[in-house]
Amino acid sequence: MKRVLLISPLEPSGVTWLINVLLELQVCTWRGRRRHMWREQNGVATLTRQQDELKRWLPALSDHSCFRFRPGIEVQWAHHWPAPKYRDQQTLLFVRDPRDALYSRYRRDAAALTYLEYADFPCIWSLLNKVDSWCLFMRFWLAQPQIQVVRFEDYRLRPFDTVQQVLRTLGLTATDGEIETALAASTFARAQEAESTWRAANLSPGLATINRAGSVGSYAQLSGPDATVAEAFLARGADLLNRFGYEQGVDESRVPDLSLHVDRVEFLRELPGRPVVGTVAAPAVSETLVWLRRLNRDLLGASGLDPRDQEILVQAALRLRGLSEQERDHLTGQCLDARETNAYAAGLYRHFGRLKHLRSVSPAVLGRWVLNRLRSRF
Repeated sequence: MKRVLLISPLEPSGVTWLINVLLELQVCTWRGRRRHMWREQNGVATLTRQQDELKRWLPALSDHSCFRFRPGIEVQWAHHWPAPKYRDQQTLLFVRDPRDALYSRYRRDAAALTYLEYADFPCIWSLLNKVDSWCLFMRFWLAQPQIQVVRFEDYRLRPFDTVQQVLRTLGLTATDGEIETALAASTFARAQEAESTWRAANLSPGLATINRAGSVGSYAQLSGPDATVAEAFLARGADLLNRFGYEQGVDESRVPDLSLHVDRVEFLRELPGRPVVGTVAAPAVSETLVWLRRLNRDLLGASGLDPRDQEILVQAALRLRGLSEQERDHLTGQCLDARETNAYAAGLYRHFGRLKHLRSVSPAVLGRWVLNRLRSRF
């Protein structure tokens, strides 16, 4: 079975459009584990009840009660950083101009922060602000073998050609009519309609809207302090904007070298294929430490993070190399409560698959984890 990874960052990139097109073309796509998403018998696949919420994103799951997937090929999609188990897998890296994508994420997360404050708030796994975290995510993936980039902007301008490009990567063919039909079933209007139907059926009108009309170059409308986020991408991600074709000939002399920060963060240290990028020596975790000294429950609540991700952020910070005991005491006293669940250690195990990460996971968390996996099989 040939497996191809479809990777995108957390920032909205339009990747669900491609996933929906692949499903319409009867290409098996899944997240997490294939058997957790699909119940397959006699060549027919149906969506498991545990994954019903995916109908918010993917109209194909509402339009079709079952699928007959093409044999010999599957596509796993994720927002994951490149764990060692992905090292030699063929990968489609779906990207969007980060200046548009980050603002779209800000509107989706509905954080009680200004856009500039939101962009400066650390990401839970990298402990970097969102500009540097996006850049490091991309650089780590580009350092892996067998990477092919698919751009949001190309899909908006030339959707038919983009699908053909992806099918060639997968080693598949489809007629022009099949591609056109899949495209017609994967429009933004169809995605909006499917989300509206799902929310009404599940009595969830208050949920944030997932499917938004992504536009190209919308970041240029921002002004004042908000506009400085795009300027930060120009300085700190110039190499990526040049490589992906979002700018041409941007000066790369101010791109920071984040190697010292990578060495301090447990999660980042274990990633394979560390990229060697940057011409400006960046102080190790200095900006992160400034944030951690300010962090408290109120700021966590305003960040737009759910409780699990809030805990992952704090636990990652507590494991930061070079953190003083005074700073640890501040984080423990100001940011944690009695409901601590060891979500960070469990996340490390899921990503890297190493038993050493289970040592700090509570038995209660392990029990719930095993129970959920058993439920997904029946």
